[in-house]
Amino acid sequence: MSSLRVPHTAASVALVRDRMTAELTGCSLPDAVIDAAAVVVSELVGNAVRHGAALPGGGLLASWEMVDAALRVQVVDGGRGPSGQRAPAAPDAEGGRGLELVRALALRWGVFPGADSTAVWAELPAAVPLPTCPVASNTATTRASAP
Repeated sequence: MSSLRVPHTAASVALVRDRMTAELTGCSLPDAVIDAAAVVVSELVGNAVRHGAALPGGGLLASWEMVDAALRVQVVDGGRGPSGQRAPAAPDAEGGRGLELVRALALRWGVFPGADSTAVWAELPAAVPLPTCPVASNTATTRASAP
């Protein structure tokens, strides 16, 4: 598993997306899987920044790993966001479609609400990575800071 703790800011969307796609590119995954994962992680981090709070101690935690033949992407924030189903976005609305994109790209997705955190995850179909892929074997957590 790879994980990245980032600030609770909009700039973290690009930090997480760039780091994850760089690692996945090194895993010989198809471009379509990497592209879909980039969209999903961007939506999850963006939603965590917009609707959630920072984790105790600050920031957000994004992680990605291969689980069987799926790529699991997860973002954990400090909670506080809306729970349950939201009404569909109005046709002329500028936002409100992010989780629809996640739903369309993922095999499955969900939310784990906790006392002081919320984890939102999605699993995307993917081929099993090479044994040397850091996504399959790396357990270290990296801390990043926004520029």
